[in-house]
Order: sequence, then structure tokens, then C-alpha cells
Amino acid sequence: MSLRVIQRELRIAFRRGAEVVNPLWFFLIVITLFPLGTGPEPH
Repeated sequence: MSLRVIQRELRIAFRRGAEVVNPLWFFLIVITLFPLGTGPEPH
């Protein structure tokens, strides 16, 4: 039964593609900008 629920939720999520892609873009931006914010100092 839980497999059916997961499949249903994934189908609903992928119908609205932007709602899935937006958090991925956010984390990609955070991952790329975090090293620039911390700097090269070993503190």
C-alpha cells in the first residue's frame, strides 16, 4: 500500500514540474555560492 501512495505522490509532483525544479535550483545556487561566501581562509 505504501508503494502505491509513493507512486501517486510522485505522479502529482511531476505534473507540476516547476514545483519540483525550483527547490533543486535553489540548492544548486546555494552549493555554488557557499564557497564564495566563506572565503579561502582556514579559520
